[in-house]
Amino acid sequence: VEKRRQRIRKHILEIATKRFALEGPDKVRLEEIADEADISRATLYSHFPSKDAIIYEIIKPVLEELIEEYEKLLKEIDSLKSEQTLNRLTDIFIHLWEHYQLSLLLAQKVLDMDPGELKPLYEKMLELKLKILSKFEEEKKLKLPKEIAFQVILNTLIPMLRFILPHPDGKKLFKASFKGLLLS
Repeated sequence: VEKRRQRIRKHILEIATKRFALEGPDKVRLEEIADEADISRATLYSHFPSKDAIIYEIIKPVLEELIEEYEKLLKEIDSLKSEQTLNRLTDIFIHLWEHYQLSLLLAQKVLDMDPGELKPLYEKMLELKLKILSKFEEEKKLKLPKEIAFQVILNTLIPMLRFILPHPDGKKLFKASFKGLLLS
């Protein structure tokens, strides 16, 4: 029974991730997800009491992994040159895109408006990102003030990943574009 329940939960999350990321959570009703998952509304609600609960489950692993990767990078950052730090940072972003593409698209739509229960994780991720940018600022490598560079990353990262990575030389182009955007 528990294995079946876990399969249903996973199936709900797969459908919701795709629909929410591509259409936006406001345009998708939970009843539509239940219908597509071929389950009753009661079954869906037994797994997730609300749309926000589903969104939380979709985005939480991305934020947790990003926080973990930022913390690893910060432990080594003093021994790295700016170029190495930037390469590690872009590798993190590429890895996340390759593993959580739809979740990242959804996160971009949701987190800017109201992170809700994700707020502590979101704020921790933002805090760590600022610490990483501080390294570039201390070395006078940032083209822009740290706070502006921070906003540029928040607003351009996902579109850059989305449109540059599919190119045959996407990883190389993304790294060069990201470097050109931030570093002098």
